[in-house]
Amino acid sequence: MPIPSWLHPYLPAPISAGRRERWLACLGAGLGLLLTELLSRWALGASHPWFVAPMGATAVLLFAVPASPLAQPWSVVGGNTLAALIGVACALWLPSPLLAAAVAGSLAIAIMFPLRCLHPPSGAVALTAVIGGPAVRELGFGFALWPVALNSLLLVMLAVLFHRLSGRHYPHHPQDHARTASPSAPGLGVTAADLDAALAAHKELLDISQDDLESILLDAEQRAYRRRFGEIRCSEAMSPATALPWPLPSVSEIQRLFAAQGMASLPVVDQRGRLRGEVQWARYRADDAAPALLAAGHAARPDQPVTAWVTELSNGQRSWVPVLGESDELLGLLTQADLIAALYRNHLEQR
Repeated sequence: MPIPSWLHPYLPAPISAGRRERWLACLGAGLGLLLTELLSRWALGASHPWFVAPMGATAVLLFAVPASPLAQPWSVVGGNTLAALIGVACALWLPSPLLAAAVAGSLAIAIMFPLRCLHPPSGAVALTAVIGGPAVRELGFGFALWPVALNSLLLVMLAVLFHRLSGRHYPHHPQDHARTASPSAPGLGVTAADLDAALAAHKELLDISQDDLESILLDAEQRAYRRRFGEIRCSEAMSPATALPWPLPSVSEIQRLFAAQGMASLPVVDQRGRLRGEVQWARYRADDAAPALLAAGHAARPDQPVTAWVTELSNGQRSWVPVLGESDELLGLLTQADLIAALYRNHLEQR
């Protein structure tokens, strides 16, 4: 029997985490909470409330969804500490606990938005400060420092250590795609400004950053290109490289090489063949003793698919991409002409 369409939004959403990520989340949360409790108890002593319940929700974010913008260090420490201060103030200045709890929760959200430290468990921290009982009231505003800030900081430090040991990155940063010098997706012309406008027009907060959304979009575009054009590697499509030596030769020799190659820029390599940068003819003035050495930008690897460089070689900013070996030695250049030829050759083979 088919499920009515109006019930679909209420059904459990699929979770893309694999088995390894799920086990790591459980293990990390357990170890983080255990060590945080032990360290807080050691630092504060048995006479203080060394642990607060909202840290359990913080642990879920830190260890199960560490890439979330809501789980980053400033969100955790800043959000929890500010919420604790607001909760204590409401408990002291508002006579009704019911009113104090409601105001504390709403004010915590209102302040976390502009300070960019939105953290869902912080709402529970604000309520704990109001309804936490005599032990919390005795601490007053010190509750925000001991134990809330201490718990939060310890959990973040343990999360950093745990994720590093398990091979994951925390604090989270977007993946460094080798072809994202220009923030546009191939074929679509989608820019970072387009993504910002789309997120703003969505009219609700999404638990993903603009950088991560761009990264996912670019990954999807690369997969679509590989599905259509195949897996042509850079080593199969690149051209031999004519490079300038470092230190740079005389101006007349540089002029001769540029004239012979007919290129707008040339790579520069040291005595071991490692890439040092590039020289652009358009930026060279005849009265200069030597042209300026510029950074060569992102570099390709021989086993990378050429489709990974469609954007960078088609946006008009670069005419070639260096292909480097394991020791960063220059193996060749992937030019716009190489890319077009490789994709056309693959198209003919598929036909």
